[in-house]
Amino acid sequence: MAGLNDLKNAFVVFAVVLSVFLVAGCLAGKASPSVSNNSANQTPFSTIPPKDLAKLGGVQAGDTVTVDYLGTLDDGAVFDTSIEAEAKKANFTRPTYEPIAFVVGLGTVIKGFDASVRGMKAGEEKIVILNPNEAYGESNSKFVVTVNRSRIVSGNGTNDTVKVGKQLYSATGQVGRITIVTNDTVSVDFNPPLAGKRLTFHLWLRKVVKPAKA
Repeated sequence: MAGLNDLKNAFVVFAVVLSVFLVAGCLAGKASPSVSNNSANQTPFSTIPPKDLAKLGGVQAGDTVTVDYLGTLDDGAVFDTSIEAEAKKANFTRPTYEPIAFVVGLGTVIKGFDASVRGMKAGEEKIVILNPNEAYGESNSKFVVTVNRSRIVSGNGTNDTVKVGKQLYSATGQVGRITIVTNDTVSVDFNPPLAGKRLTFHLWLRKVVKPAKA
Protein backbone atom coordinates (compact mmCIF):
# COMPACT_ATOMS: atom_id res chain seq x y z
CA MET A 1 0.00 0.00 0.00
CA ALA A 2 1.39 4.82 -1.53
CA GLY A 3 2.79 6.92 1.24
CA LEU A 4 1.82 10.47 2.06
CA ASN A 5 4.71 12.10 0.18
CA ASP A 6 3.92 10.05 -2.92
CA LEU A 7 0.30 11.17 -2.75
CA LYS A 8 1.32 14.82 -2.46
CA ASN A 9 3.38 14.53 -5.61
CA ALA A 10 0.61 12.66 -7.40
CA PHE A 11 -1.91 15.33 -6.44
CA VAL A 12 0.15 18.06 -8.09
CA VAL A 13 0.41 16.03 -11.28
CA PHE A 14 -3.25 15.06 -11.12
CA ALA A 15 -4.31 18.71 -11.16
CA VAL A 16 -3.03 19.09 -14.70
CA VAL A 17 -3.98 15.68 -16.05
CA LEU A 18 -6.83 15.77 -18.56
CA SER A 19 -8.42 12.46 -17.62
CA VAL A 20 -8.41 9.48 -15.32
CA PHE A 21 -9.35 5.97 -16.23
CA LEU A 22 -12.22 4.14 -14.60
CA VAL A 23 -11.52 0.71 -13.19
CA ALA A 24 -14.40 -1.58 -12.29
CA GLY A 25 -14.37 -3.16 -8.84
CA CYS A 26 -14.40 -2.19 -5.19
CA LEU A 27 -11.62 -1.64 -2.69
CA ALA A 28 -11.68 -5.22 -1.43
CA GLY A 29 -9.27 -6.36 -4.10
CA LYS A 30 -6.41 -4.10 -3.05
CA ALA A 31 -3.08 -5.39 -1.84
CA SER A 32 -2.45 -6.11 1.81
CA PRO A 33 -2.94 -2.93 3.85
CA SER A 34 -0.03 -3.75 6.06
CA VAL A 35 2.42 -2.97 3.27
CA SER A 36 3.65 0.56 2.54
CA ASN A 37 5.39 1.78 -0.63
CA ASN A 38 6.90 4.76 1.16
CA SER A 39 9.94 4.36 3.39
CA ALA A 40 10.67 8.06 3.96
CA ASN A 41 8.01 8.49 6.63
CA GLN A 42 8.02 4.95 8.01
CA THR A 43 10.80 5.26 10.61
CA PRO A 44 10.30 2.30 12.99
CA PHE A 45 10.32 2.73 16.74
CA SER A 46 10.55 0.56 19.81
CA THR A 47 10.09 1.11 23.55
CA ILE A 48 12.94 -1.35 24.19
CA PRO A 49 16.54 -0.15 23.59
CA PRO A 50 18.40 -2.19 20.95
CA LYS A 51 20.97 -3.40 23.50
CA ASP A 52 18.17 -4.83 25.65
CA LEU A 53 16.53 -6.48 22.64
CA ALA A 54 19.83 -8.22 21.94
CA LYS A 55 19.95 -9.54 25.51
CA LEU A 56 16.37 -10.77 25.28
CA GLY A 57 17.05 -12.50 21.99
CA GLY A 58 14.00 -10.92 20.41
CA VAL A 59 13.52 -9.48 16.94
CA GLN A 60 15.78 -6.56 16.08
CA ALA A 61 16.31 -4.28 13.11
CA GLY A 62 17.82 -6.23 10.23
CA ASP A 63 16.06 -9.49 11.07
CA THR A 64 13.82 -11.04 8.44
CA VAL A 65 10.51 -12.02 9.98
CA THR A 66 7.55 -14.03 8.74
CA VAL A 67 4.26 -13.00 10.32
CA ASP A 68 0.65 -14.12 10.10
CA TYR A 69 -1.84 -11.42 10.97
CA LEU A 70 -5.50 -10.57 11.42
CA GLY A 71 -6.39 -6.90 10.99
CA THR A 72 -9.66 -5.46 12.32
CA LEU A 73 -11.28 -2.05 12.72
CA ASP A 74 -12.82 -0.66 15.90
CA ASP A 75 -16.18 -2.21 14.99
CA GLY A 76 -14.58 -5.64 14.64
CA ALA A 77 -14.74 -5.72 10.85
CA VAL A 78 -11.86 -7.58 9.23
CA PHE A 79 -9.98 -5.44 6.72
CA ASP A 80 -7.23 -7.95 5.96
CA THR A 81 -5.75 -11.24 7.11
CA SER A 82 -3.13 -13.70 5.96
CA ILE A 83 -5.08 -16.63 7.44
CA GLU A 84 -7.75 -18.22 5.26
CA ALA A 85 -9.70 -19.69 8.19
CA GLU A 86 -10.05 -16.24 9.77
CA ALA A 87 -11.12 -14.79 6.44
CA LYS A 88 -13.85 -17.38 6.03
CA LYS A 89 -15.22 -16.67 9.51
CA ALA A 90 -15.49 -12.98 8.59
CA ASN A 91 -16.76 -13.53 5.01
CA PHE A 92 -13.63 -11.76 3.81
CA THR A 93 -11.87 -12.80 0.64
CA ARG A 94 -8.53 -12.10 -0.97
CA PRO A 95 -6.67 -13.75 -3.88
CA THR A 96 -4.13 -15.62 -1.74
CA TYR A 97 -3.41 -16.30 1.91
CA GLU A 98 0.17 -16.39 3.14
CA PRO A 99 2.23 -14.81 5.93
CA ILE A 100 3.97 -11.53 5.24
CA ALA A 101 7.77 -11.57 5.25
CA PHE A 102 9.85 -8.41 5.63
CA VAL A 103 13.13 -7.09 6.96
CA VAL A 104 12.58 -5.18 10.19
CA GLY A 105 13.69 -1.56 10.00
CA LEU A 106 13.62 -1.12 6.21
CA GLY A 107 10.31 0.75 6.22
CA THR A 108 8.51 -1.67 3.90
CA VAL A 109 5.54 -1.98 6.25
CA ILE A 110 3.67 0.65 8.24
CA LYS A 111 5.75 1.81 11.17
CA GLY A 112 3.44 0.49 13.89
CA PHE A 113 3.51 -2.98 12.36
CA ASP A 114 7.31 -2.86 12.17
CA ALA A 115 7.58 -1.71 15.77
CA SER A 116 5.15 -4.34 17.05
CA VAL A 117 7.28 -7.33 16.06
CA ARG A 118 10.41 -6.00 17.75
CA GLY A 119 11.28 -7.98 20.83
CA MET A 120 9.06 -10.90 19.83
CA LYS A 121 10.38 -14.45 19.43
CA ALA A 122 9.36 -17.08 16.92
CA GLY A 123 6.17 -18.81 18.04
CA GLU A 124 4.88 -15.84 20.01
CA GLU A 125 1.67 -13.95 19.33
CA LYS A 126 0.36 -10.58 20.44
CA ILE A 127 -2.44 -8.09 19.83
CA VAL A 128 -1.59 -4.45 19.14
CA ILE A 129 -3.69 -1.35 18.48
CA LEU A 130 -2.24 1.22 16.08
CA ASN A 131 -3.42 4.82 15.97
CA PRO A 132 -3.55 6.53 12.55
CA ASN A 133 -0.12 8.13 13.04
CA GLU A 134 1.34 4.62 13.42
CA ALA A 135 -0.50 3.30 10.37
CA TYR A 136 -1.78 5.23 7.34
CA GLY A 137 -2.03 8.73 8.81
CA GLU A 138 -5.05 11.00 9.04
CA SER A 139 -7.33 11.54 6.07
CA ASN A 140 -6.24 14.68 4.18
CA SER A 141 -8.80 16.79 2.31
CA LYS A 142 -6.06 17.85 -0.14
CA PHE A 143 -6.20 14.39 -1.65
CA VAL A 144 -9.90 14.62 -2.47
CA VAL A 145 -10.28 16.15 -5.94
CA THR A 146 -13.34 17.11 -7.95
CA VAL A 147 -13.19 16.88 -11.73
CA ASN A 148 -15.61 17.34 -14.59
CA ARG A 149 -17.46 14.11 -15.25
CA SER A 150 -16.53 14.28 -18.93
CA ARG A 151 -12.89 13.69 -17.94
CA ILE A 152 -13.67 10.23 -16.55
CA VAL A 153 -13.56 7.46 -19.13
CA SER A 154 -14.00 3.72 -18.76
CA GLY A 155 -12.59 0.92 -20.85
CA ASN A 156 -15.30 1.29 -23.47
CA GLY A 157 -14.55 5.01 -23.91
CA THR A 158 -17.63 6.26 -22.07
CA ASN A 159 -18.34 7.51 -18.55
CA ASP A 160 -21.68 5.78 -18.14
CA THR A 161 -20.41 3.47 -15.35
CA VAL A 162 -19.24 6.20 -12.99
CA LYS A 163 -20.57 5.22 -9.56
CA VAL A 164 -19.75 5.87 -5.91
CA GLY A 165 -17.25 3.29 -4.68
CA LYS A 166 -15.62 2.64 -8.05
CA GLN A 167 -11.84 2.76 -8.26
CA LEU A 168 -9.96 5.16 -10.50
CA TYR A 169 -6.39 5.26 -11.71
CA SER A 170 -4.77 8.63 -12.25
CA ALA A 171 -2.35 9.06 -15.15
CA THR A 172 0.48 8.67 -12.60
CA GLY A 173 -0.89 5.33 -11.35
CA GLN A 174 -2.36 6.52 -8.04
CA VAL A 175 -5.52 4.69 -7.01
CA GLY A 176 -8.56 6.62 -5.77
CA ARG A 177 -12.20 5.87 -5.17
CA ILE A 178 -15.26 7.82 -6.26
CA THR A 179 -17.06 9.37 -3.30
CA ILE A 180 -19.55 11.80 -4.89
CA VAL A 181 -21.19 11.81 -8.32
CA THR A 182 -23.33 14.62 -9.72
CA ASN A 183 -24.63 15.28 -13.22
CA ASP A 184 -21.54 17.35 -13.99
CA THR A 185 -18.74 16.42 -11.56
CA VAL A 186 -17.08 13.50 -9.81
CA SER A 187 -15.22 13.65 -6.48
CA VAL A 188 -12.34 11.22 -6.09
CA ASP A 189 -10.59 10.40 -2.80
CA PHE A 190 -6.90 9.50 -3.19
CA ASN A 191 -6.32 9.00 0.55
CA PRO A 192 -5.36 5.44 1.53
CA PRO A 193 -8.61 3.56 2.30
CA LEU A 194 -7.47 3.06 5.92
CA ALA A 195 -6.38 6.66 6.50
CA GLY A 196 -7.77 8.10 9.73
CA LYS A 197 -8.65 4.68 11.15
CA ARG A 198 -7.38 2.94 14.25
CA LEU A 199 -6.22 -0.59 13.42
CA THR A 200 -6.01 -3.68 15.60
CA PHE A 201 -3.59 -6.43 14.58
CA HIS A 202 -3.42 -9.93 16.00
CA LEU A 203 0.10 -11.07 15.16
CA TRP A 204 1.64 -14.54 15.06
CA LEU A 205 5.42 -14.51 14.58
CA ARG A 206 6.19 -17.65 12.57
CA LYS A 207 9.87 -17.29 11.75
CA VAL A 208 12.90 -15.09 12.45
CA VAL A 209 16.05 -15.13 10.33
CA LYS A 210 19.05 -13.19 11.61
CA PRO A 211 21.17 -11.35 9.04
CA ALA A 212 24.26 -13.16 7.85
CA LYS A 213 27.44 -12.06 9.58
CA ALA A 214 30.00 -10.35 7.36
